[in-house]
Amino acid sequence: MKIDNTFEVYVPKEWTFDVPQGTYSGKLNSFKLYEKEANGNKELMIRFLFELDIPSITAKTAMAGQNFVFDLTPGTPLRQFLIDWLGMEYLEKIAGTNWSLKSLEEHPGEFAIAHIHNSKYPRPLVVISKALPKAPPQIKDESIKEVAEHI
Repeated sequence: MKIDNTFEVYVPKEWTFDVPQGTYSGKLNSFKLYEKEANGNKELMIRFLFELDIPSITAKTAMAGQNFVFDLTPGTPLRQFLIDWLGMEYLEKIAGTNWSLKSLEEHPGEFAIAHIHNSKYPRPLVVISKALPKAPPQIKDESIKEVAEHI
C-alpha cells in the first residue's frame, strides 16, 4: 500500500458475487490454478474471476467466477469459452505456441450471467453462461455511421 505526503490511501470496495442475471461488460480481474480431486483422480483446474460493470451495483465491486478443467484440447469447455470470449482468430493465432495466461489480465468482454437455483441454498449459484468479445461502441448518429462503414 502506498501512502503519499497527504496521507491519502485508496480503500478498495468489497466484492460481491450476488449479481443479477443479464449480460454485462467486464474484464478479467484474476485467475488461479488449483488441483481438485474427483473420483480418486486429481484434476488441474483454472478459476477465472471477472469484474463486471453492473449499473445497479455501485457500493461494491460486482464479480463473477467460472471454473474449468485446465484442458485446452479442441472441443473442451475451457477452449470453447476462450473461443467465445477472445474469438476464433485469436485462438488460431496462439495455437501451437507457448501462450502466457497473464496476457488475459484485464482483458475485456461481455459476460452473460445466469442463476442456478438449488432448494438447499438460499441464494442461487451465479455462473457465466456465455462470454463474448467486447462489443464495439454503438454509433448513434446515422450520418457518422455511414461514414464509419466506408472507412
